[in-house]
Parts: sequence; C-alpha cells; structure tokens
Amino acid sequence: MYAGSHQQAKRSGAPSRLTRATSRQARANRRAALRDQPSPRPNGKSVEECPFASTREGGSGATTGLVPSAEQNYQGGVLSQFYRRNGVDPGDAFEVERIP
Repeated sequence: MYAGSHQQAKRSGAPSRLTRATSRQARANRRAALRDQPSPRPNGKSVEECPFASTREGGSGATTGLVPSAEQNYQGGVLSQFYRRNGVDPGDAFEVERIP
C-alpha cells in the first residue's frame, strides 16, 4: 500500500487492528469501496482501498485512491502471502502499521 494512502486513511479514522473477512465479504467490500470510482480506470492504474477489502473493516467508507496497477498487484500478493504465512484465517485479527 502506498504510504500516502495509509496516512490518509489513518487521518480519516481507519483502524490499525483489522479482522480478515471471508472471500464472499471481501468481494462485497470491494464492490462497495469501488462503487464511486471512475470506470474504466485510466490506463495502467488500479484503485486501492484502505482498510483492505479483504477485512471486515473494508468496504463502504474505505479510503480509495488510484495507484499504478503493478503496485496494486504486488501489494495484493504480499497481503495474500502474509495471510498464508501467518495463518490469518477469516475472523482472525491482525495489526497494520506503516514502516518507513
């Protein structure tokens, strides 16, 4: 996640303790978070959301912003890997912090 997006979300009151959502809830969160975003997206851009759509805290009201698609894809892979490596299952809580 871009540091600026994380900082903006924190200023908007986004929590740092998140709870992983089910796949079904993540899809619904993504639809809700992206509802007001431009479509089609500018070439090479994707929309990131904070809190993540894959968390119960994501969805409607999430802070969103356009980022390079390659960065968005990378970040999604890192988050998926984090869930797997740390055994974070739906319903499990975890902390998010910005590391400079």
